[in-house]
Amino acid sequence: MCAEVRNSRVHLHLVVGAVLTATCCFADLGVGSPTRVGPLSKEEISRTLKRNLPLIRSCYAAALERQRETQGEVAVRFTIGPTGEVISADLAAQTVRDERLAACVVGIVTALRFPKPRGGGQVLVTYPFRFEP
Repeated sequence: MCAEVRNSRVHLHLVVGAVLTATCCFADLGVGSPTRVGPLSKEEISRTLKRNLPLIRSCYAAALERQRETQGEVAVRFTIGPTGEVISADLAAQTVRDERLAACVVGIVTALRFPKPRGGGQVLVTYPFRFEP
């Protein structure tokens, strides 16, 4: 059971392919490659998202507490503004059956700051997160 996640340290290990394994819960969080339109590279977008995976991981840990077999994908569509802030974000697709997990992931992405797009403008991104117990 993952009830201890809130009160203990969760050791995360970065594995090739951007899969994080939490040793407490034995659960995987995988991230795909972003689909994007605009003046930021996929690498710049992925770097920011991967740096914030522990926050996404906490969303999944809470979902696993509610339902141990929670799994699937949450794809978030968001727009990065000229200063690097996320100016809009919504759910592009989901296969998980936990609406709170999807809302939590969208909320985390909404609060992120990315590098400023070169030349100003906006960057449109769709980013998939895969969750497996």
